Amino acid sequence: MPANQSTPTLQQWQTYRRLRAAGCPTEWNFPNEKCFPLDVRQEPAALGTELLPILGGTAVIGRISILASVAFKLTGISVEANWAQAPMLWPTYCDRHHRHCYHDCCGGDVRLFPGGMLRHLCGRTLQRGQEVNGYFAFALGNTVPKSTGQKLDASLILSDELGRSYPYSLTLDNGQSITANGDEYCLFVSAAQIQGEVELRAAEQRGLEASRTAARDPNFGPIIDKLLARRFPPKPATIRQLAQVERPPW
Repeated sequence: MPANQSTPTLQQWQTYRRLRAAGCPTEWNFPNEKCFPLDVRQEPAALGTELLPILGGTAVIGRISILASVAFKLTGISVEANWAQAPMLWPTYCDRHHRHCYHDCCGGDVRLFPGGMLRHLCGRTLQRGQEVNGYFAFALGNTVPKSTGQKLDASLILSDELGRSYPYSLTLDNGQSITANGDEYCLFVSAAQIQGEVELRAAEQRGLEASRTAARDPNFGPIIDKLLARRFPPKPATIRQLAQVERPPW
């Protein structure tokens, strides 16, 4: 199937895929043309590692950039690897922190902001030439010890609306410890910071309960008036103000 453009159109790409799947001989004129509809570039690990130990398994967190060579409707994102002995599931949403959280991870929490997750792109069409970046994150039901290797191979699977899957090679860091600060979309919260959050919420709750109790107290209003009078005492009247006071007729 000859092509006259350095990058195939969506129609050319779909026709080429159907012909190749049917076993027809095809001719792709330009070797530098894209054989995949998306270019995927792996970004450095925000936390210094992409595999982290969590309760009952392993957290897999990666950051990538995606450039669409053709219009592409993304319908699925997954990761496959021979060291993954259980399904990889998206992390649950934490209503307390309003993030996707991995609790009890490396002595704290790893929290991902929903707006930085590539999952929110599912169902959207990437236009030709559009580039997006963000995080994929999964919870794996088995542990992956450091002895498995410092660098582990994996495949990122991106699916389209026709059910076709496109694998992209990844090399994940298996450091198993946090050595970087993260960013606004992916951050680590230490145990001390979590305790500070707990104490702050408790103080706010005590203040709220005190306000509710005071609002039900009938003596609350006079007490506030006395406090305000002490804080802002009335200013003495000036001579001019006294002169303007109307004298009684007698």
